[in-house]
Amino acid sequence: MPKKGGHIEVDELVSDSYDEECGEYIFVYTKSVEKMLYYIVFRTPAYPEYIYHDMQLRAACIALAAVLFLILVLIFSKSRISYIRYLSGVVDEISKGNLHTQIDKKGYDELTTIAESIDDMQHNLDKMMKEERENERKNRELITNLSHDIKTPMTIITGYLDVVISGKYEDESERDLYIKKAFAQVEKINGMIQKIFLLAKNEIKVEQDNTVRCNFSMMVSQDVAEFEGIAQKQNRNFVTDIPEKPLYANIVIEDMREVLDNILMNAIKYSKPETDILVSMEEEESTIHIIVSNVSEEVKEADCTRIFDKFYRADHARGSDIAGNGLGLSIVRETVERSKGKVWAEYVQGYFSLHIRLPKA
Repeated sequence: MPKKGGHIEVDELVSDSYDEECGEYIFVYTKSVEKMLYYIVFRTPAYPEYIYHDMQLRAACIALAAVLFLILVLIFSKSRISYIRYLSGVVDEISKGNLHTQIDKKGYDELTTIAESIDDMQHNLDKMMKEERENERKNRELITNLSHDIKTPMTIITGYLDVVISGKYEDESERDLYIKKAFAQVEKINGMIQKIFLLAKNEIKVEQDNTVRCNFSMMVSQDVAEFEGIAQKQNRNFVTDIPEKPLYANIVIEDMREVLDNILMNAIKYSKPETDILVSMEEEESTIHIIVSNVSEEVKEADCTRIFDKFYRADHARGSDIAGNGLGLSIVRETVERSKGKVWAEYVQGYFSLHIRLPKA
């Protein structure tokens, strides 16, 4: 510490302005003159009243700081408690079924994280309830369509068999004709049941994996060739654009054959007579894209979003003489998605197109 009349350590004065040994207050000022820094030191006796006033000032500052701290804590706590009550009200609204409550997110602390979690929970619940309602609607529609599709052939079967049993036929050839027509309706119901079983199988996870690496371009070409005769008998014609280069995909051959059969048969049934059915395949960077297009008056743009639903048939098709039960494209979607692919429908300028995209192997 500096002594009276002695050498003064300026650094000590800057950090300690009161010398307890000599009872003095020491003040240091700096002054820069012509790039030189000068220290000006003042000493004054520390009278008791100065010390008292200094201690009083310090005590007052400490007390003021404590009061300000308490006020800030109360203000902060009040706002957080208010926000907690707000979040509690939001949760109460959600529990009442109001899943469209707007949540005001404030700040970036733990309460904000809780608010974001509540908001995510609300949106997930809303999505789940919408999906549940949509599934209920589809189930009701499925039962209605199934009843309709079974009732019609059963009525026809009953009518033909009634004619046969009651002997209301002219000769044996007419009797045999009625029996054949009745049998055709039985086959129709049997085909519907087989497709229902196939859908059920697709929805069950089977541990056995029959996936193989297959030349898919050759498989599509072969399938189209098998359907050319059927198409020509119904005044349709297949036009193909399939690469000769082998394009491989990992598929279950039997299941994918069912997919192609469904798509090509639908193209023949629902295409306009005397028109071409276009079958093309494109090699993309990591996928194979298959497109089957035909001119159609039975399927419209509005049907594209629902055409893969079970038992769904377009109004135009249901009112026509075209046979069908609305299960084929459901099987197509289940099989393609199980093969890690994607299937969708488009209707552009009178052309109905089915698209399938599969990963390349």
